[in-house]
Amino acid sequence: MSVSVRERALVPLSMYTREYYRSPLNLVLLVVIPVILILSFGSALTRFSGLLDQVLAPEVGNALGAVWSAAFLTGIMGFYMMFGAREADRRLVRSGYSTLSVVMLRLATVALLGLLAAGASYVVLITRITPDSYLITFAALYLASLIYGVIGILIGSLITGELEGSFALLFFFIMDAFIGSPLFGASSQAFTILPTYYPSQIVTSMASGEGHSPINWLYATLYLGAAGSLAIVAFYRTTRVR
Repeated sequence: MSVSVRERALVPLSMYTREYYRSPLNLVLLVVIPVILILSFGSALTRFSGLLDQVLAPEVGNALGAVWSAAFLTGIMGFYMMFGAREADRRLVRSGYSTLSVVMLRLATVALLGLLAAGASYVVLITRITPDSYLITFAALYLASLIYGVIGILIGSLITGELEGSFALLFFFIMDAFIGSPLFGASSQAFTILPTYYPSQIVTSMASGEGHSPINWLYATLYLGAAGSLAIVAFYRTTRVR
């Protein structure tokens, strides 16, 4: 890649990342969300399982909290980045960037920020459990964050209202995290279509010391590919200058 082309890519990429860390709330959420969902909610979920006559080990509750933390943080990043970027991205297109390059740079930014969200959740998680494989655990968390990152972009591309889009993302996340959790969805195959189902299977297996099926990686990757393709198409249609 020539210097000029590389610089053209780095300028908007650095601009996109600065949009994130310039907001103190984003940095606060990066610390607070993993603590709440892993340390607090993970143990609460374990205690709640007793009311439903189910056994959910504390390690599994913590692992689920980590998956939800990484996914939710990246989904919010993707949505609000998309929601607040329409005019800025169109100006980039008018200045000479191709629509596809702007879309791919946004996706690359969400992937970088998703790495940050997965890392924050991972650090909190390993203070509570010792997984069978640290690398596999982190990779599954990052995969969950990527899936929700493109879902956030998809929702932000399709729903123009900030309040409506926020509620849509929150409702989708609640359906995924709670209804699709082992407490409610273990006996139903319908919940396998939820975004974090397969990453959760991997992470909870690492936390409980049980072997996981490699097919979970395939299904999760296919899910990411399908959701990512829809997000690219929706984002492209929103960003292009007519």
